[in-house]
Amino acid sequence: MLDRRRFLGAVVAVPLVAVAGSASAQAATSFRAIGVDTSPLLQYGGGGSAAALQRVLPGQMRKVFADLLTPADARAPTLVARIRYMSLTSYAGGYTVDAIGPNDTIEGDGIVMSGGREIASTHVLTTLSPSYSGAYYTEGIDAIRVDSLAYQFAYWLRREMNL
Repeated sequence: MLDRRRFLGAVVAVPLVAVAGSASAQAATSFRAIGVDTSPLLQYGGGGSAAALQRVLPGQMRKVFADLLTPADARAPTLVARIRYMSLTSYAGGYTVDAIGPNDTIEGDGIVMSGGREIASTHVLTTLSPSYSGAYYTEGIDAIRVDSLAYQFAYWLRREMNL
């Protein structure tokens, strides 16, 4: 039977070991390359969205993960952003903070690939108010909104991966 001190020591030690383990994994993480896969988005009729994301998401991913890119390291894994869903709402004003309201949305996964195999995956769903990127009458606003969503996806992916 465990006494109170041993029990509390064991409970406190488990999270510390988990944190220490993840911190060492974070320090060693780097990526040889970054890829973008919008084929799941294409399957659901998002051809225009997929094309727009193929143009801007790789650059945003490289910007957000710049300090973790090591193209010369052939042993480093590849990070692939696989986008399942993206929507630009027609709503053009106001402000909402919930994921249910009329927001621009992007959903997908960050997949770490090594040797042609998936070794880790992180899911991301993020929303932005359509007014975040500027006024609805701004020239090229839809492209700006896609760029904003791409950056948010990359930012939250890195955050969710604890990197």
